[in-house]
Amino acid sequence: GGDTSINVFTATIFDLARKGVFGISDEIKFKPKLIGVKEEIKTTLILKDDSYAKQMVLKDYERDIIELLFLH
Repeated sequence: GGDTSINVFTATIFDLARKGVFGISDEIKFKPKLIGVKEEIKTTLILKDDSYAKQMVLKDYERDIIELLFLH
């Protein structure tokens, strides 16, 4: 109901991943530059079985984040 900071949003994402609602996967690519190499990281959130999440007791703001990220 109030303003949400990026820290609270990020913490909620990690908490939902810890609860097993979704997984987090990082893909690392190295791109050559004129001098050295640039590391590029792509992070993907993977929704696990939706029926499992529906059986969990989640707070309204947690369900809102799930809808925002996966059902939008």
